[in-house]
Amino acid sequence: MRIGFGLDVARLNIDESVTGLWSFTNPAGIRVDDINEVTPALGVLVDGVLLKDGGVELGGQLLLSSANVALGAGDNNDVVIGDVVVVTFNTSAIAAITGLAGGVDKRTICLMRIGVHTTTLKHQDVNSAVSNRLLLPGSADITLGTNESVWLWYDGTFTKWRVMGSG
Repeated sequence: MRIGFGLDVARLNIDESVTGLWSFTNPAGIRVDDINEVTPALGVLVDGVLLKDGGVELGGQLLLSSANVALGAGDNNDVVIGDVVVVTFNTSAIAAITGLAGGVDKRTICLMRIGVHTTTLKHQDVNSAVSNRLLLPGSADITLGTNESVWLWYDGTFTKWRVMGSG
């Protein structure tokens, strides 16, 4: 394994596990944030996460950040969801989401409906900013009932949220 500017820790006969804040110091004392594997296809293990061939292999539990977002009755425009992965929402009346703020290219989120009232995701609704709108399958609105969810992915090319899956 190499850390930073070609420092081969195996050659130096030191422990190859690296933990911390994903920042490393090279032999010149300069902090760097890159790791290169010496043997192709073996990957690099960093704090229990295997980085391998352009992907990440996780062991154990995968914990996703979550938050509950309050929705008002009727249309909710440019809903602020923060930087979490799972967004739960519950309302005391029927609600709709016309757009979601916080879209960043390739961001993935799960919207999870809890409670008794339905929430409708509105396709390309003009009440939200263009970059916050939902580009839904069949150009049709999607209604989420109790305990239903939908996975969304932000498409930076079209600057819209797209559906990845639902259930």
